[in-house]
Amino acid sequence: MEERLIEVDVVSAAGLTKMRTFGRQQNAFVVAYILRTSKRVTEVDTKGGLNPSWNSKLVFICDERGLNSGKTQLTLEIYSRGVLSNKLTGTVSIPLHLSVSSRESTESRESGLAEYPILDISGKTKGLLKVRVKYGVKRNITLIIADYILLGLKPSFQALVITSGLMFDD
Repeated sequence: MEERLIEVDVVSAAGLTKMRTFGRQQNAFVVAYILRTSKRVTEVDTKGGLNPSWNSKLVFICDERGLNSGKTQLTLEIYSRGVLSNKLTGTVSIPLHLSVSSRESTESRESGLAEYPILDISGKTKGLLKVRVKYGVKRNITLIIADYILLGLKPSFQALVITSGLMFDD
């Protein structure tokens, strides 16, 4: 089994739609995931209002088969922090797939900074999100488990999940 680290740089958003915040400035944050069971969250931007800036690096582990299948996607949900609850502003979905030439590559690959439309539930654009995605070097999962054994450690549940080809929460 093989896996790759996926580094996602959530840079900023522009032109977010104003949410009702009872007279307070809108404070936004991003929840990102590839699988819903393994979510990452940026810090809350308290100064940017409708044009927040995070410059946050979020790291995921993804099964190589999923990247090669073309069916894996990164989901980024933009929320406005509220007094009683957080409100979903919109969502960005980015397909994660490797080109044929980079599948066997032993080097990491980085996409350039890209802007994606933030869509609300009805599909209307609610701003733009700037994101950069970096695909790490392909790693053999069997070697990771062997390292645990050589060190005299019992593989944790997380390590066992790796062997099944699923992602885990690192």
